[in-house]
Formats: sequence, C-alpha cells, structure tokens
Amino acid sequence: MRPFARHYDDLYSDKDYGSDISVLTTLHPQAGLCQQRLLEIGAGTGSHTIRLAPLVRELVSLEIDPEFAQVAREKAASCGNARVVTGSLETLDAEPFDGAVAFFNVLNYINSADLEGFLS
Repeated sequence: MRPFARHYDDLYSDKDYGSDISVLTTLHPQAGLCQQRLLEIGAGTGSHTIRLAPLVRELVSLEIDPEFAQVAREKAASCGNARVVTGSLETLDAEPFDGAVAFFNVLNYINSADLEGFLS
C-alpha cells in the first residue's frame, strides 16, 4: 500500500468529520435520512462512511483509489448497511439513490468542463 493511503488518517487526524455530518443533518433532518439509500462520492478512507451509515437505510460509498477503498472497507466492515465500491461514477451500476453526498473537497477533483454533468 502506498504511504499516503496508509498515513492519510494520521495526516488528517484533526479533521472534524462529525461536523460535516452535523451540517448534513441540519440540511436534511436525520428522521428523513433514516429511510434513504445514499451514495457517498469520494469515500476516501471511510471516516465519513462510518458516521453516515448509522443515519441511513443503505449507504453505497464510492472511492476511485483502490488502496483508499480497501481502508474504507476495513473501517465499514462493522456497518451492516454500508458497501464500499471501487471505481468512478461512470463505472457505478445505474442504481437509484435517494440522494448523494460528497465531502472534503471532492468537487475539486472534478474537471470544470465535467462539473455540470456531474451535478446533474
């Protein structure tokens, strides 16, 4: 495993993942989330994944980097309703979702020419 994937959580140990989830539950009340099938775009090492899973009916977390996805899978193994998928949005099966989230600057990785299509 590359050093960055292995040390990512140490590098961002001061990141307040819970704060991001609080913003989400402020924008979308938790009572409504519990019935949702949610897509998390850019799972990284799964730090948001393990906080989102208890709030939703089902969580599919997408991560393009296989090494990051493996770390996320290990973290999410205890979450019975979360599945980490490796690949890009284009490779994801056309499954219906009730909503999608992308935390921690994921949109910065989207080419500006592709951003409108990504958001739609």
